[in-house]
Amino acid sequence: MDDSWLGARLGDATERAISTAIAVLRELGAEIVAVTLPDASDMIWDWFPVCAVQTALAHEATYPSRKNEYGARLAALIEQGRALSGTALQRLLLRRQVFRGKLAAVFDVVDIVALRVLADGVPTIERMSNVDDDLIADLHRFTCPFNMAGIPSIVLPCGTSANGLPLVFQMIGTHFSEARLACVADAYQASTEWHLRHPEM
Repeated sequence: MDDSWLGARLGDATERAISTAIAVLRELGAEIVAVTLPDASDMIWDWFPVCAVQTALAHEATYPSRKNEYGARLAALIEQGRALSGTALQRLLLRRQVFRGKLAAVFDVVDIVALRVLADGVPTIERMSNVDDDLIADLHRFTCPFNMAGIPSIVLPCGTSANGLPLVFQMIGTHFSEARLACVADAYQASTEWHLRHPEM
């Protein structure tokens, strides 16, 4: 665990839920140790242009030839990817490689890192309709860096907020550690019941 990673704002309910989840893992036999994760600030923002280029490539057979069939947001993302220069992309990829190397060193010490997924619980529909830099940073802070590093992650429920929304945490592992993550997740869920709860419809 790295409790201070990126100085995230963590709500009390989320903090308690994740602490309880970590305690469950400890009871199951996990040795909990502190680790220091590399700074991922660049990865949060570098993800956008890298994703844009990947999206442009994935859609090159139909965009721009069928541009009129695309929604405005997807079209804008594709245009961003098509406009990025090769040198700018290479700069992003080199920065990603540095981050990957630093993150890989963490897994020389531990098998799995447990982290939060969202800085402050599930955002409301109203909040999602007013996207700003703070929201983007909160949504991407604990997901995009690991996507950029190309490592597996599994997200698990660990509680509910005062208004009944799910609270979650994630476990990340090194490359090709999906089987280990799945086994630990299965053991966690066998000892908890959060995954059995469903909202009233």
